[in-house]
Amino acid sequence: MRDRLRGIRGLIWTDGADGPNPYAGLLAWADRIVCTADSVNMLSEACATWAPVFVAGHQRVEGRPGTFVEALLKSGRARPFQGDAEAFDVIPLRETARVATEVTQRLAS
Repeated sequence: MRDRLRGIRGLIWTDGADGPNPYAGLLAWADRIVCTADSVNMLSEACATWAPVFVAGHQRVEGRPGTFVEALLKSGRARPFQGDAEAFDVIPLRETARVATEVTQRLAS
């Protein structure tokens, strides 16, 4: 991967040998985020930020992860990555309050 990405501006972190995991800081300071479509967790965390999110490889993801990615794309919160990453306005996805209300209602029934 390092050889394929050589010359592209950015940071590559693969494991602890590259130093402390910069993930939280990268999310907090990013102007734009490109995620692979195979990680629902990473996409969820990226979409909780104020940065535009671009999804790479969304055509190859199936099942529940594919449904999740398609919902992000359909809602406009994320866009397919097609080699460009032009910024767009976003509203962060913040689902904690909604999920907590749902759980509370289900536990009360």
